[in-house]
Amino acid sequence: MIPPLNYCSFGPQIRFAKHHMTWKTLFFGFDGRIGRRQWWFATLTLLLVSLPLSMLVNPGAYFEAAAGAGSRTAEALLDFAFLIPQTAISLKRFNDRDWPQWMPYGLAIITTVLLLLSHLGVVFSKPDFTTLELWIIWAMATAIVAVIFDNGLLRGTAGPNQHGPDPLAAQALLPPEVSTMPAPAQPDHTGTAIR
Repeated sequence: MIPPLNYCSFGPQIRFAKHHMTWKTLFFGFDGRIGRRQWWFATLTLLLVSLPLSMLVNPGAYFEAAAGAGSRTAEALLDFAFLIPQTAISLKRFNDRDWPQWMPYGLAIITTVLLLLSHLGVVFSKPDFTTLELWIIWAMATAIVAVIFDNGLLRGTAGPNQHGPDPLAAQALLPPEVSTMPAPAQPDHTGTAIR
């Protein structure tokens, strides 16, 4: 008997006790593991949703003609709101790579402190950056590149680990007749392609 399927993320996946992944658990759950494909999907989804919203609440940050328009407070609240799902996504990916859990939480805390300092005008408030601000920008850019490389390109721990079963092993257990790709057209006896 085939276990129930979950169509909420990247086509069908088998439900495991600790591996059932829905939209809610993908973006707001802080346990379990996700693979690279789910990480890229979730990260790009957050980016595609957060950028237009950020431009809407504070257009002055993006367009010189709209300088002074919008609310820095609204943008800061939006940044904090998107930090929660980004931390959840990163945590699950770090779990898959079997990295310590303090790493994504540490990055979230550093980001929170920088967002607060920026919102209060302590850093990044003037057009010319100070040496300290340039170091902060360099350190954050380095951390972002390292996270993208680690989470987006490197395979997770093969097999189960302390955070749950291997997400790739779950996909390998799908029966051959359950596929996320449409079946190729087959010609019938008249030469017409049918599905």
